[in-house]
Amino acid sequence: MSDGAFVWHDLMCTDPARAAVFYAEVFGWTCRNGRFLLEAAPTAGIVALDPTLGWPSHWLPYVAVEDVDATVGKGMAHGGMPLHPPMDAPDGGRFSVLADPTGAAIGLVRGAAPTVASGVGAITWDELLTDDDAVRGFYAKVLGYVVGVADMGPLGAGWALKGGGVPRASILRSPLAAPPFWMPYVSVADLPGAVAKVCAAEGRVLLGAVEIDGVGSVAVVEDPTGAVFGLLA
Repeated sequence: MSDGAFVWHDLMCTDPARAAVFYAEVFGWTCRNGRFLLEAAPTAGIVALDPTLGWPSHWLPYVAVEDVDATVGKGMAHGGMPLHPPMDAPDGGRFSVLADPTGAAIGLVRGAAPTVASGVGAITWDELLTDDDAVRGFYAKVLGYVVGVADMGPLGAGWALKGGGVPRASILRSPLAAPPFWMPYVSVADLPGAVAKVCAAEGRVLLGAVEIDGVGSVAVVEDPTGAVFGLLA
């Protein structure tokens, strides 16, 4: 669990009941005991946010690290800020949430990762949308990623993050008028059909279908509670 793999995602949500209905209608996910399931396999968690605190709904990815406390310390040394201090998890692992220098939140976790759903209908990629792509240096220094240029086609140049010799995530200068944030992509078989389901379930399209060579077709959407994620076909 030290190769920079993205091993889990939580939907931090101001209206879990509404979100549960949305993701069931769009992807067929069921919600049980704080987890989304795809055909009985865990695909993500869902955590209630108190709307009065002012935090918008958002997706929070977790990266596997060898030592959570040391990684938080390294993050702070390079301009990051802990949003949730390191804490032991009920399963015996340890976790924390760290903001990078631009404010984008990312989770850190040590311990046994659950076996998550894969393939169509599951989260298969993560991307940082940012207004400062120089933040790639933070992820190289703190999480040990090897950073390389990635051609995002109509979206411009981006950056690929590799860990353990494997592509783990990407960084893209954001096409949205929003603060920097991490966004998961859900794999779909039919992008126009998935976009139509999002709209029918009271979601919103933020970026229509874009074709990226070597990647596929992507779109960026928002669920009814305000959490942004991508679709990838």
